[in-house]
Amino acid sequence: MTDMKDFSQFLTETRDRLLGSMNLAPRRSGIVFAAQGIGFFAAGAIIGGGLALLFAPTSGTELRKSLVGFFSRAAKKTVDNVEHQVSAMEAEGGASKPGSRPSHHA
Repeated sequence: MTDMKDFSQFLTETRDRLLGSMNLAPRRSGIVFAAQGIGFFAAGAIIGGGLALLFAPTSGTELRKSLVGFFSRAAKKTVDNVEHQVSAMEAEGGASKPGSRPSHHA
């Protein structure tokens, strides 16, 4: 098991040195971009929601209605963004559909 880890580390270091010598960097996967986008979106939603509560005093009933609407829109945008990222990754060949098996063409 250690030999496999050493070999994997060797390959990673070799790849990094080779790319570095050509002033290039490893390409990040679509999943990383999707996760990063979802994280930024969630942080913005939380900050925006908190600011809205601080600067818009309303009655409890109005506030609850407003929060339900806000989080409904936020959830829909999140789902739309994830679906967009998944379809973009599928178009690139970086993701497979659930239940499908990867093909191994040589």
